[in-house]
This record gives sequence, C-alpha cells and structure tokens, in this order.
Amino acid sequence: ADLYGDTSDGGDGTNAAYAESAVIKGKVSANITLTGKGVLNLNCATKNAIKLGTSGVLTVESLTLNIVSANHGISCDNIININSGSINITASGDGIRTDPDAVSAEDGTAARIYINGGSITINAGGDGIQSAQDITITDGSFDITTGTGYDDESFNSDTDSRKGIKASFSSDEDADTERLDAPIGAHAAEQPAEPETTP
Repeated sequence: ADLYGDTSDGGDGTNAAYAESAVIKGKVSANITLTGKGVLNLNCATKNAIKLGTSGVLTVESLTLNIVSANHGISCDNIININSGSINITASGDGIRTDPDAVSAEDGTAARIYINGGSITINAGGDGIQSAQDITITDGSFDITTGTGYDDESFNSDTDSRKGIKASFSSDEDADTERLDAPIGAHAAEQPAEPETTP
C-alpha cells in the first residue's frame, strides 16, 4: 500500500492524487535504463521504489542498485531486463515484479522478466521475483528470502504469496517444462534441522 495514498489503498489520504508515487517513475510507454559503475541507493517510504507503466521497459546493468521499499522494490507492467550488476532489495511486498493491473496474462501481452547476469539479493515480504507471464534466467547468482519464517502465523495461503521465484503464465503454448540453469539460493522459510537420534 502507498503510505500516503488513498485510504482504500491503505494510505492516510494525504497524497491520494499520487498513489503511484515512486522514487523512479516511468509513465505509460517510457523506457528507463540504469547503468554505470556507480552505486544508486533508493529508499522509498511510499509505494514502489521503481515503477514503469504498461509499455515501459526497464534495463539494469553494471551498477550497484540498493533498494529499500515500503511495497515492491521494482515493479513494471511490461518488461524488465537485468543484464549485470549487483541488485540488493529489501521490500515489504515483492522484490522484482512484472504484473500489470489491467492486462490478463492469458492475452499473451502481460509481462516478462529477463535475467542474463548479475548478483541479486532479495529480502521480501511477498514473492522474491514474480511475473504475470514469463521469467527467463540465463545467468546470475541469487539469494532470495521471502516471508518471515515457516511458523509465521500471519501467513494466509488463500491470499498471500511468498515464493522465491514465481511465473504465473507461459506465453509458449508448447512449453510443458520449467528449466533453471542458474545457481539459486532461495529460501521462503527457514526450518530447523531434524534432531539426530541414536538407538
């Protein structure tokens, strides 16, 4: 929710006209590329740290990107390309997300995430990486933590999703398998080891 947005969105109503407020915002068809050798720190107390619209494309490469967000870390209604760099996200919602509000994934035009490299660390209250359509990973290293543990009594399986990587729909009608060729350290719940027993 936007902390300062409309009360129906969980905010206090003081900034209802800007309920999509973000540190970096791309309207409708705007494309944004974040690149370079520097460090970019984003601290978003409102909604999403980075937000792009229905036809926008976000490309991230080379730089170090550190995000702390009150809702989603990176949210785009169209396409996210991550080619390289170091991305560190702490978010109350999803870490990286492509999930348009008004487009059905079954239309084949919903959203896609392409990860071709880089180091990605995510600590999210919701899903780590989530797409309404496809997620394609060809390279990279990942450390993804979702939720607050396996015994979190606030978790509602009917309404909450706290998966490490989640793709809801494939645009390839012939696809019947999932393939992942990248080293992934994803843990949605830390469970204690079983105690050893001796006869």
